[in-house]
Amino acid sequence: MDAQRALLDELMGAARNLTEEEKKGYKEISWDDKEVCGSYMIRFCPHDLFVNTRSDLGPCPRIHDPKLKESFEKSPRHDSFVPRFEAELGQFCEKLVMDLDRKVRRGRERLAQEVEVPPAAPVSMEKSEQLSLLEEKIKKLLEQVETLGEAGKVDEAEALMRKVDSLNAEKTSLTQLPQNDKLLITQEKKMALCEVCGSFLVANDAAERTQSHVTGKQHIGYGMVRDFISEYKESKEKAREEERLAREKEVEERRKQRENEVENRSKRSNSGESDRYHDRERDRGRDRHRERDSNRERSTEWSGRGSRDGGRERDWKYNNRRNGRAVDRDRSVETLVLYHLPINYTLEEKGIERVMISILVFCLFLSRFSVIHGLSMNYYGTRGPMVEMMVRNTVNRALDSDPSLAAGLLRMHFHDCFVEGCDASILLNSTKDNTAEKDSPANLSLRGYEIIDAAKDLIEDHCPGIVSCADIVAMAARDAVLWAGGLFYDIPKGRKDGRRSMIEDTRNLPAPFLNSSELISIFSKNGLSIKDMVSLSGAHTLGVARCSSFKKRLQKFNSSHEIDPTLDSSFADTLSKTCNTGDNAEVPFDETRNSFDNSYFIGLRKNNGVLSSDQTLYTSPRTRGIVNAYAKNTTRFFFDFQQAMVKMGLIDVKEGSQGEVRQNCQRIN
Repeated sequence: MDAQRALLDELMGAARNLTEEEKKGYKEISWDDKEVCGSYMIRFCPHDLFVNTRSDLGPCPRIHDPKLKESFEKSPRHDSFVPRFEAELGQFCEKLVMDLDRKVRRGRERLAQEVEVPPAAPVSMEKSEQLSLLEEKIKKLLEQVETLGEAGKVDEAEALMRKVDSLNAEKTSLTQLPQNDKLLITQEKKMALCEVCGSFLVANDAAERTQSHVTGKQHIGYGMVRDFISEYKESKEKAREEERLAREKEVEERRKQRENEVENRSKRSNSGESDRYHDRERDRGRDRHRERDSNRERSTEWSGRGSRDGGRERDWKYNNRRNGRAVDRDRSVETLVLYHLPINYTLEEKGIERVMISILVFCLFLSRFSVIHGLSMNYYGTRGPMVEMMVRNTVNRALDSDPSLAAGLLRMHFHDCFVEGCDASILLNSTKDNTAEKDSPANLSLRGYEIIDAAKDLIEDHCPGIVSCADIVAMAARDAVLWAGGLFYDIPKGRKDGRRSMIEDTRNLPAPFLNSSELISIFSKNGLSIKDMVSLSGAHTLGVARCSSFKKRLQKFNSSHEIDPTLDSSFADTLSKTCNTGDNAEVPFDETRNSFDNSYFIGLRKNNGVLSSDQTLYTSPRTRGIVNAYAKNTTRFFFDFQQAMVKMGLIDVKEGSQGEVRQNCQRIN
């Protein structure tokens, strides 16, 4: 009958018996529908392995159809869906094995208490008969235990084992052996435990029964589950190793590219400086000739007034020398500022002079007011002169190994400052009495804690008890930006580490679905302007977003639109394909995920913002102009970003007795 039904389905379709009205609401099932079991299509479904055993999982709630499986295997999208289905099957299998291993551990602990029964001492005829009766009872009980164990009735088996305990204790008293709290089991029927499927066995049982167990559904099923988990973990480890090698190759290529760019820039700089020098000397020579001719004419026409003209000539010579020094000094300042620009960075000609002047003014501002909010640029001075170098070297080594950690360090500083101020509260571990910020859902994806710990350990070895974890977090974020291609900027230091870290405080963090007005309000409460908010959002030029943070934009967005209308349609398709593998799939914020540049703002103008809180910066009239400016002028973005980072680093800093210098960044002193 089933074969005939399958043939009719193939010839006439599964909806052959439906009325015309019913067919209107009928949807043909495809292999990529949620109702179809992906585990069945790639390997096996665990629900099929343990039918009619004590581990029976019941029928699978999803569809098992050989035709859909065949369609999946022939589909051009097969390879892209295999990782998703394998991950689902791996998660299911790991849960099964975890539950089974708990039972195995409990059984192993009980069986570990076995001891050998010593030879019985000679007893009277009466005691001998009593012992025989006890042994017979124990034997029957153990057989029942075995039967219950095979049937999956573990609780009943344990109850019978307690009766066996009691009988063995009685037997011990008859033979006048010392009392023993351990379980005694007869030598004829000594229990054992199968490490694969958790079944109770008899250690010295017949070979036929042992073979029957090994070929049983439960043993084979759990063997398949364990084998798949081993293969899955091995493949994931192999993929991670390949990714690591690819990252190392990318880092090496970037290093060589930087070296070549440095060399080329040096050659261009030397050539350009030489040309400018010759042009300047030629112009000065022409000026001197014109001035001498003018002086001769004035000397002829204004004879008798040489002293006044001589004074004018001295004034001109003084001014000329002064102006020459000013030109040289301006060139030195320009060279100094350019020195801090990233290697792969092209300065826009329009507006560059104003930006250079702004950078100079900002640097003069910081040097003039070296103490800001109780902090100081040279706070550690002679006590820790190598502190910043130690942090930078630690960060560089880590990012050379894993470039994606740059985004983690930058995000860590942001999440720290927006919750109770920049006090390293993000680093504190939870205790039995308190759940810390670190364990908030908003912070579970943060990375780079080990870099902060490594820098702290290195600093403590050289100058213990001086440098706070809060300062290390701020310096590490700055150094991550520099490593990724951004500007260097000095930061005030002297923050103290906070003693409070509570999960409820993380409500102050901006959510990924906020609009521009809500973002402006949150940043304003922390003393940051609209421009600060937009420039700091540019930190998303580094890193990735998980699909769970923006999937609402891709389906059932609202009653009027299936997809967020502010998303570019082709970009939305790309996001949807990536997120088909699950909520934990990752999407880069822009095309250069590990480089600090203005690609993020260029993407917003194309409606390629990944998060709602990203794209709202361009759709909102209040912030669109700033986005356009940063998309056109990298220099302006870099300068505004470094100013905003310094301001953000001053949010609610702890000073003096308000905080401490932790010995270990993960816990208070």
